[in-house]
Amino acid sequence: MNLATLRTLSLCAALPCAALPAPARTPQTQPSQTGEASAPRPPKNEALRQELLKMYEADQAARAPMGTGKWVNEDQTKKLNETDAANTKRLNEIFRRYGFPSVSLVGKDGAFAAFVMVIHSPSLGLKKRSLPYIKRAFRRGEVPPEAFASLTDTILAAEGKPQIYGTKFDLVGGKFVLAPTVDPAHLDERRKELGLPPIADYAKGMSDMYKMPADASVSH
Repeated sequence: MNLATLRTLSLCAALPCAALPAPARTPQTQPSQTGEASAPRPPKNEALRQELLKMYEADQAARAPMGTGKWVNEDQTKKLNETDAANTKRLNEIFRRYGFPSVSLVGKDGAFAAFVMVIHSPSLGLKKRSLPYIKRAFRRGEVPPEAFASLTDTILAAEGKPQIYGTKFDLVGGKFVLAPTVDPAHLDERRKELGLPPIADYAKGMSDMYKMPADASVSH
């Protein structure tokens, strides 16, 4: 495994698809004045929603080998990088026209798909432009806390800074280890405040997903 492959695995070690539910292709319902769910409210741009879901399927297909425990070879890494580059190009076009594709525009599943592809994008600028929307969407309950935490940590890591919420792990010596983290002694407190499970539970889920040991301790 060469350095380029290792870097790819390091960036993908805590993929949102491992921590978050995949977007379901279902319409959203709105609460009525009586508290009961009203008729589904379709997204404003169904065509864009379908395009984002198709892009997301390609994103996940390129990463499918990571869930086998065999990891990726050079050809698979090339396909993954090409997929991310193509999705990034299209996302930038979408952002220029609509801004971040909101839940009202493309539905919860479409917005989630866009978020996952932003996380996987090699473009730091795209991530930074997305963060304010994800933060607002998290506060409104439109995306789970993992979305905000993962994007925040990914940006910090890309800038060479320690993460805050412990969503990123590096591949070292055949196992995942917690990436540099701010004040790790209080990591679980920060995660709890945001609505995240303990870091040990997160690491176990990662280990189960990728068939690779995961060490959430701060001393390796």
